[in-house]
Amino acid sequence: MFYLLALLPGIASVVQTSVNAKLRTYVGSPYTASFVPMTVGFLTVSLLNILMEGSLFLNWHSLLSGPWWAFTGGLMGLCVVTIGLSVFPVLGAVQTLTLPFLGQILTGLLIDHYGLFRSERKTIGPFALLGLVLLLAGIWCVVVVPQNRRRMQLSDNNSVDNLTKRTVSSSLRQLGFSVLAVFCGILSATEVAINGQLS
Repeated sequence: MFYLLALLPGIASVVQTSVNAKLRTYVGSPYTASFVPMTVGFLTVSLLNILMEGSLFLNWHSLLSGPWWAFTGGLMGLCVVTIGLSVFPVLGAVQTLTLPFLGQILTGLLIDHYGLFRSERKTIGPFALLGLVLLLAGIWCVVVVPQNRRRMQLSDNNSVDNLTKRTVSSSLRQLGFSVLAVFCGILSATEVAINGQLS
């Protein structure tokens, strides 16, 4: 049952990224587009807190007794949404959703293996490593192979000099946004681990 529940954040992440990207087309700025869902989230959590806990006020004594890094989860969540909105127009839907997954898996393995953020230590077994290899192969098929095919099609239609300049510039831009998307996944996994300590 918990495995099925664990799928929900992944499904929500796909929907959230697509909805927020559409929102960005209306408001223009990734920062404004981030502000809207964060505000809606704040209001929703406030209402849930009132309904479920009977109060909007936090137990500050308990909260302040935690580690300093426990307060960084919300900031990471904001960064995840804003980075996702920034990379979506450049990378497209598939890469914007696939590359952060790589960052999440790598970070999740490290958090489990080293027991980071006061989590229970779990050794990385052969099946986890096999899963990582399969994930890398899938990302290769989804990200790298289509880019190489597009480059080959362009080379058939353009002169070599123009193609080389454009390809290098485009490749560097694409690489930069791809790294940013993986970093988004690293932040997302770290946020989940940190927020898990608050419950």
